[in-house]
Amino acid sequence: AVAAEDIRNATGYYVGGIGYNPFERTAGTIVSNVHTLSMVRNSSAWLEGLTALACPAAKLVGADDTRKRMNRGVRGMLRLLSPKNVWPYYQRIVRDVYCRTLPDLISTLIFYNCLVGMLMLPVLAVTLDVDLKRMVAYKSGHSAFELSEEESEEEDEGWEGHAKSSATYTHVAPTHPRSHRRASDEPTRTFLA
Repeated sequence: AVAAEDIRNATGYYVGGIGYNPFERTAGTIVSNVHTLSMVRNSSAWLEGLTALACPAAKLVGADDTRKRMNRGVRGMLRLLSPKNVWPYYQRIVRDVYCRTLPDLISTLIFYNCLVGMLMLPVLAVTLDVDLKRMVAYKSGHSAFELSEEESEEEDEGWEGHAKSSATYTHVAPTHPRSHRRASDEPTRTFLA
């Protein structure tokens, strides 16, 4: 819930210029923690000197340098989070891409999908009709030419250019080993689409 509220506040701050920037509040918390750490370190500097007597490597820690680097990092983060740095990304990604380019591309996609559908649907219907007639003719033992002649007499007397039967070939498909094959086995007709 806190993250959603922070995102809403950040959106209001960067887009509308209203409210506060939650990222600045987070950076302020980091600066406060670094400052507190620095104060604790300053108040315990005598302990660091005492520790250096027992462990010479303790002098190499460099707490002041670490604190300075952390403060520089936070200042750099705040500089990058300023609206003048964030706005160009918002302008390019949200305004240009999502509000202008994407709707144009989607409308073009819808147009071409409708166009291809209107062209291909009749082709698909004719192809399906021809293939189904061939399959029915094959299953019923007639040639596609004979079946289409019978149908054409019923449907339309003057139509020319019936689909001819597709190519067929003959082969023997044994259902048992060749040694048990009988001479009376007849060849099987196979339909090629």
